[in-house]
Amino acid sequence: MVREHLECPICSEEFGMQTRIFGCSQDHWICEACAADERLAECPICRESFRSRPPMRKFTVEKIAGIVMRNRDGKFESAEMA
Repeated sequence: MVREHLECPICSEEFGMQTRIFGCSQDHWICEACAADERLAECPICRESFRSRPPMRKFTVEKIAGIVMRNRDGKFESAEMA
């Protein structure tokens, strides 16, 4: 259920444990490869312009994605989010 939200809406790649995740001010997430594409002018979800405000890295989402991917079987262990 959580994992279905952990993929890039542009390229459909699942956010892995090593994926750098970026997003707009409304917290719509995209992968690093798509965020680096100079042709990407706006958020694919809300259409916020990336020309005046580039996507920001989402460190907390990266940590959550790492925890989810480590626990793919659905059994979450206690994990620190330092």
